[in-house]
Amino acid sequence: MGELSKLLKKTQEAPWMLKVEADIIRAVERRTTSQDDVTLRGANGKVYRPILVRHKLFVNGSRTFYLLLAETLDRRFVGTESSSLLLTALILASRWRFTYFEK
Repeated sequence: MGELSKLLKKTQEAPWMLKVEADIIRAVERRTTSQDDVTLRGANGKVYRPILVRHKLFVNGSRTFYLLLAETLDRRFVGTESSSLLLTALILASRWRFTYFEK
């Protein structure tokens, strides 16, 4: 188990790969998968969410993990990049205002 953790910590991949690796380590330790929601954009332009769906433990101690890439909705705002950034900033500013100054 310790060797797998060291091997996986050495790799610096995309955030979705780090989430999958963390879920594999959690499955080996007999814990539930993390609640982190990470997405990736495929070569076809669609957005996917990686889900560890199955963990098979064999009698000889080897393991097989099954990963599902579920298609999901893109969370970015529709429109140009500049208008999307403006809308995001407006939403964050209003949430900050209501959280700290509305009381």
